[in-house]
Amino acid sequence: MVIIYSTPPSQDSPKQRAERRKKPKSGRPKGAQRGHRKHQRALWEEGKVDVIERYYPSARWPVEGR
Repeated sequence: MVIIYSTPPSQDSPKQRAERRKKPKSGRPKGAQRGHRKHQRALWEEGKVDVIERYYPSARWPVEGR
């Protein structure tokens, strides 16, 4: 069965949003999962690096004007 909508879901009324079918919860917590291997690049030794640049953000955070 194919359902064709004339408007995008963002235009649904609050009642229609509440009636929309939702995915069942997986039971897992949000965020990082226990036992998951870390994804991280290994650092190079200082002797193998041509230039070391140290970056320090400015003290004005968040940016003014926002």
